[in-house]
Amino acid sequence: MATGVKANSKTNASGEYRFNNILVGRYKLTAAATGFTATTLASVLVELNKTSTANLTLQVGAVSTTVEVSEAAATIDTTTRKSSPLRFLGWRRNCPCRASMFRAAKSGA
Repeated sequence: MATGVKANSKTNASGEYRFNNILVGRYKLTAAATGFTATTLASVLVELNKTSTANLTLQVGAVSTTVEVSEAAATIDTTTRKSSPLRFLGWRRNCPCRASMFRAAKSGA
């Protein structure tokens, strides 16, 4: 802040970071990572011959998922006169006639 110095650093696998050889003064420290909201400490004091510690905790950012669903209309073949055997079975099942009437007609009674 007061020094006008900008520096970048990356954390190690444990989340630790270090800035070496920076000027004495107050700094604004910002941490950011993909999938998290950025966190800023407004006034981190760096003093001569002292190790300064500034711990930051990142919060999980907004998570969004996009799902795209598309539907195609069923096609009906209007060029042929084919009849589905399932349609006939449905007719027999829903027919008010009894099966005994069909047997009687087959046997000639």
